[in-house]
Amino acid sequence: VNSCGVGSFTRTFTATDGQGLTNVQVCQQRITVYGIHDYRITFPTDEEGTCAEVPDYDGIVAEELACDLITTTHYIDTLRTIAAGE
Repeated sequence: VNSCGVGSFTRTFTATDGQGLTNVQVCQQRITVYGIHDYRITFPTDEEGTCAEVPDYDGIVAEELACDLITTTHYIDTLRTIAAGE
């Protein structure tokens, strides 16, 4: 099992009954732990502005569980107008 708690391991054991008899061959059980990939990604809302206003931009928010590493890359295009009288 890795540091994120995902992987598998083998449990080895013997069994003894009420009369004290133990099995000759060792019993093995393989246990596998699967990761849960549950993401919540929130994109910013559409924004509008007039003339020289620059709307707020909150960016992309990625909520993740466990050891998931989500990376986002985004580009912002800003179109500006010429102020009146220029």
